[in-house]
Amino acid sequence: MKKAYIIGVIIVVAIGGYVLIKNSNKVEYIKPEVSRPVAGNEGASIVLKEYSDYQCPACGAAHPVVKQVLTEFGDEVRFEMYHFPLISIHPFAFNAAVASECSNDQGKFWEMHDMLFANQRSLTLGDLNNYADQIGLDKELYSACMASGAHRKRVNDNISQGNALGVNSTPTFFLNNQKVDNWASLPVLIQMAINEQSQPEDGGEGDE
Repeated sequence: MKKAYIIGVIIVVAIGGYVLIKNSNKVEYIKPEVSRPVAGNEGASIVLKEYSDYQCPACGAAHPVVKQVLTEFGDEVRFEMYHFPLISIHPFAFNAAVASECSNDQGKFWEMHDMLFANQRSLTLGDLNNYADQIGLDKELYSACMASGAHRKRVNDNISQGNALGVNSTPTFFLNNQKVDNWASLPVLIQMAINEQSQPEDGGEGDE
């Protein structure tokens, strides 16, 4: 009985030591202070916001429309992307969102963003690691970022913001804070917004 007790103690001590050594070998990730990634013209008065999910097929279908908007109206539009992973039906979407934020820490958010949409059916952690290699990230920093969970809060904050705005599906777009009912009409809506801005103000004098 005493011998079994001693063996049990040894096993517990060994496991505890292994855990301590393993944790001590983890790379501590110091999250840099980086701003939200913006595409198009940062100073534009026309602001397009998207709440999106990297595993969502409809978001994948909307992605080329967003690219079209940025190609045609990049000088007139500020585009901001917010995370809204529907984790109940898209189990890989949350980690994909975190991966995009870890890429942003290295100045390559949009490269990872495009890569994720191009590979929506392959978003396991192993896949994400491969994409990090393909876009040229510092692999050690990227891996440390993912392991640390440094950006989980940002993704969760985006979800909370979306919930507060009534977002319940993806993709959901807001053009100058007005919800867009049909994302396929974004090029037309943005052209209308540009036209409205270009119209001269009424400079006539009022009646005396």
